[in-house]
Amino acid sequence: MNSTVYFKTKNNFSYYYDIKNLYLVNIHPVIETIRSLDESECSENNEMCLLSLYPDLSREDILYYIKKYEFLKSNGFFSSLNTEKYVTGRINGDVCSNVNSEPIGTCHETILKSVYQELKTGTFWRKTRDKVEPCNTCIYKYLCPSPSNYEIAIGKANLCRLK
Repeated sequence: MNSTVYFKTKNNFSYYYDIKNLYLVNIHPVIETIRSLDESECSENNEMCLLSLYPDLSREDILYYIKKYEFLKSNGFFSSLNTEKYVTGRINGDVCSNVNSEPIGTCHETILKSVYQELKTGTFWRKTRDKVEPCNTCIYKYLCPSPSNYEIAIGKANLCRLK
């Protein structure tokens, strides 16, 4: 089982939490920060700024992680294996596993409790094609990615069959 949970913040940084090792890994915000820089903004000052934000990473480390991330993303690794697990916060303090799902906890509880609740109920992160109609009877159900937010929102999981 993958043990990575992503957190979207209002600054558009995506932090992710490694449940197995119980620490916050900050490679992803570095990648997003570098990617969001405009070419005209890219200068040594910005690079130095990034390195001061993340002093434990060298320039080579940052470039290595960007290349590795881009390679995995371009080959469809993340989407096909459904390895990204997001936690969404609402204004009232509810924590949800998806924008379309019921709350799995509140911001006043520990994140591990909320993650455990989602893993126990399996409302979104463990939703696969063999658990939804009519995909559970399809012979290609294991070749398809997990149902998307769009499919869940409109209530139709078999968009591959629409004409």
